[in-house]
Amino acid sequence: MSARYDRQVNMPGFGIKAQKKLQNSSVLILGVGGLGCAVATYLSMAGVGRMTLCDGDVVGLSNLNRQFLYTGDDIGKSKVDCAVRAVEKMAPRVKVGGINAYLTSDNADVVVPGTQAGSYSMVLDCLDSFDARKIAIQTCFAHNIPLLHGACEEYQGQVLYMDPGLKDYVCLGCYLEKKQASTPMIHPVWVLGATAGIVGSMMASMAVGALTGTRMLKNNRIYCYDGMCQEIGKLSAHRSAGCPVCGNLGSDAEQ
Repeated sequence: MSARYDRQVNMPGFGIKAQKKLQNSSVLILGVGGLGCAVATYLSMAGVGRMTLCDGDVVGLSNLNRQFLYTGDDIGKSKVDCAVRAVEKMAPRVKVGGINAYLTSDNADVVVPGTQAGSYSMVLDCLDSFDARKIAIQTCFAHNIPLLHGACEEYQGQVLYMDPGLKDYVCLGCYLEKKQASTPMIHPVWVLGATAGIVGSMMASMAVGALTGTRMLKNNRIYCYDGMCQEIGKLSAHRSAGCPVCGNLGSDAEQ
């Protein structure tokens, strides 16, 4: 095992077994903006075996307050191409690839499942669109792939783990319908760079725990970060029978 990972391999409860699990894992990161840059950085440096980055955007000047995989020289260039090169330099052992496209209903069943020879252990939702998030949730549920959702705005953020293989599965389907109706997405979304970094780091830490089995993540917990008072809270999520994604599983009360 490479000395590169000594500081985590020697942690109590981690060890070589967990590191090998991480090395044998593969992840799809949807969106390589503020969250995606942090997630890609910490998962690649932790030693995840294979990583695919998916985004159709190009680097803009206003991205540079938080999207630290890019520099001023990258403005106007593909985010995916730039991010892949940056990850390859940071973590040459990681097999990293890119998809220069936004996630849509037309390509989701190709992008999300991956190939038969290399399907993903986990998908990480670092998207900034309600519509794309719903597509990610629906597709991961249909293909039985764990999805880790993250979002941030201004000084706040949230993280939710969704694994269709666990009996307490709860998704964001109903929540997003209500959220979109009450607060339509405004572009651009204002955000402090450090907020994206903290929430992205939370996602990477939770992903490492789930991929290695060193931590058991619960489906029905929304972790909320509040940068104004520097607090992390935890809310219980409840399934609704009317959810367009997992409603056929019944409501929590029927379990």
